[in-house]
Amino acid sequence: MYRIDDPSSVNQLPVPEAALTEGFFTEGNPGAGISATLLRASWFNMIQEELRNIVVAGGLTPSKTAYNQIMNALTKFIQAGSMSYSVDTGAQNAYAVTYAPAIAAVTPGLLIFFRAANANTGPSTIAINGLQPIALVGAAHLPLAGNEIVANSECMAIYNESISSFVLLEASGGAVQVGTASQDSHAVQLKQMTSSLTNLSNTLTASIKSWVNGLFAGSFGTNNYMSIDGLIIQWCQAAGPAASGATSNVTFPITFPNACFNIQLTIIGALGLTGDNGPVTISAFTNSGCTVYSTNDPSAISSVYVLAFGY
Repeated sequence: MYRIDDPSSVNQLPVPEAALTEGFFTEGNPGAGISATLLRASWFNMIQEELRNIVVAGGLTPSKTAYNQIMNALTKFIQAGSMSYSVDTGAQNAYAVTYAPAIAAVTPGLLIFFRAANANTGPSTIAINGLQPIALVGAAHLPLAGNEIVANSECMAIYNESISSFVLLEASGGAVQVGTASQDSHAVQLKQMTSSLTNLSNTLTASIKSWVNGLFAGSFGTNNYMSIDGLIIQWCQAAGPAASGATSNVTFPITFPNACFNIQLTIIGALGLTGDNGPVTISAFTNSGCTVYSTNDPSAISSVYVLAFGY
């Protein structure tokens, strides 16, 4: 935008006439006694300087042969972000930013970008161009708690007049504040996750206890049983036969609901006994117990241990 350079132009900006009531151009109407609008030099100078100042502020040299300087200057403003970007000069939890041209008032929807000098450790405020500090809240509209902003975070915030606060929309490197989740696709808060995990842990603990109690009717003792997916394993201790050819009855801790299909015997104190078939055998068994038969001198047998399998 090059100033007029006609030989009839002057080198100094003339002092404009006194300001009158603002109006609009007209072609006039001689029949109605309305004159056409005079095109005064003061108005043209105003338009010329307004446009030229955009070019100069954009860092361009006014040219008489370029016809896109205003567009280029505006593009540079947008790319530089100088109207909405600032580097924080405040303190921890009290951010301060300055924009050019200066923001004279905070209005609804005002969007700002800034680089934070310090991380926040709790509730924070932001002051713009020396104006009164305004609360800076998270995306859930709650006061900041700490580490939502880290040192050198690139931050974006928007003013929400309904809560009289700037809402922190983004802070690179910082934690993200989220609202209370109520749908499957929502992000969850740490306190919600902690509560859910605690409830899950309590549920699992109760389930495991119930499962273990289902495995073991009592404690690990001399006479007891366990059940695993329908398989029942029982063990007990009983006195052995009193004489050769005699029997003794063993009662299982519980009766097998369906069948007993295997029994194993262990004898105590049978060292030195002889016999083709060993000292004792199982002569009969039912779902509730078995009969132990002595095939040799049982005098050294103090007791027998029975391990029974069934379902």
